[in-house]
Amino acid sequence: MNVAKITVKELGRAQIQERLGVQASAVSMAISHNRFPAAWFNEMEKLACAKGASLDRSLFNWKKAKADGGPVRQEGDHVPSA
Repeated sequence: MNVAKITVKELGRAQIQERLGVQASAVSMAISHNRFPAAWFNEMEKLACAKGASLDRSLFNWKKAKADGGPVRQEGDHVPSA
């Protein structure tokens, strides 16, 4: 089940694009990965609240901390040079 697709349908693709200032292709990519960028959470949460819908936090690509407290690097992450 693609929960991201259901979420986009509930919130409205056009409203998400407008609220976030993203292209249709960005929303389509999120649906295909069944995961939204974490940076989208606040605006999508506001949109969900306005529509009386719930928003599953697990649909967002949150960074996880390592046991030592540092960030976990994910493939494609930018690593700043020293």
